[in-house]
Amino acid sequence: MTNPPQRSAPPLPGIVLSPGQQRIQAHVQMSDRLVFQAADEWAKEDRLQASEKAWDAYAHIVKAMAIQRGWPHHYHDVLEDIGLQLASELGRQDLTYAVILAGRLHRNFYEHYMGLAYLGGAVGEVETLVRAMKELCRWARVGTSSGMQTPSTV
Repeated sequence: MTNPPQRSAPPLPGIVLSPGQQRIQAHVQMSDRLVFQAADEWAKEDRLQASEKAWDAYAHIVKAMAIQRGWPHHYHDVLEDIGLQLASELGRQDLTYAVILAGRLHRNFYEHYMGLAYLGGAVGEVETLVRAMKELCRWARVGTSSGMQTPSTV
């Protein structure tokens, strides 16, 4: 497992965020917190909680990206489609794999089939994905006018 993610810095004094920017920031901060908690739960060998915290971290960072781009994001199936679209935009096959693992982690919460070693690797992959999505979120423009396409299934 890698080191816990760094916390997001609070907004600079005097900068007023729009309601949309506040929602994006809240999702990014929640994602950071949940990725850290997933690693902590894994270290305590709580496979179910580690699974769900990692899925939740993924869901929050994808929701931040969807809000930033004006994409619908209120259904589980759409969250995977959005993650796959973003991984494709970044040209990172490893992130495509991490999106699929995030979905498996969510299922593991209900099915309890992952061993601790596999789970640790999956949590680490989701942490890498969250970090990459945070960078994309930081630099991408709001909406789809930047030439970015919405996932076809959304």
